[in-house]
Amino acid sequence: MPQLFGFGLFLLLACCNQAFAHERIVLDSRHASPGIRLELQLLPPTVTEPDARYRLEAFGFPRGVKLLLWAKEFDHSVHQQFPAVFQADKFGRVFARNADQDGRPRRLDHMSFGPGPYPRGALWQVALISLDRKLQAFAKAIPHPASARDGTCEIALQLVSHRGDKFLASGSGFVPVDNLLTESRYAGQVIEKTGENFSRRFAPTASPFTPRRRF
Repeated sequence: MPQLFGFGLFLLLACCNQAFAHERIVLDSRHASPGIRLELQLLPPTVTEPDARYRLEAFGFPRGVKLLLWAKEFDHSVHQQFPAVFQADKFGRVFARNADQDGRPRRLDHMSFGPGPYPRGALWQVALISLDRKLQAFAKAIPHPASARDGTCEIALQLVSHRGDKFLASGSGFVPVDNLLTESRYAGQVIEKTGENFSRRFAPTASPFTPRRRF
């Protein structure tokens, strides 16, 4: 019986792969469907799973619609994150069909996913998409954040270049009327600028990018 379930799952996935084979998969959160959403919840690290792992929760998907779980890596490659077809039941809970060896479904929010070893500050994205692509929900996370905090002020760097030479810096906790001094250090050089909007691209930094109040 497990062999029959496995063969049925193989045929279903093969049909899904053929349906997507003629068209390149593009994950773009700007195409997110209204009324549904996908959330990532970071799980505590364990001895056997030291890399970042997440639990996924899906909301608002209609009953019976067949879904596939996709992931987009930092190098923009897209792949199926889990080899199973998902469906929502009448209560809105999303299950992976025939996900275990006994052919029993597994709840999506009882599973864990992660990108494995990953660049510091790089973005990881997952999407739950219907086979006809009419329903698309996205979630994003930075598995290994590059951030620093001083009191209520916090800054974070997001890696946006594959060569590691550009970052997107963002901050929170700063007083809106403050005149900020931005300081970037790299290869012994120090670049200081003032009065800029605290959301822009910066050169790589040997030490953390540091915004300071200018008095």
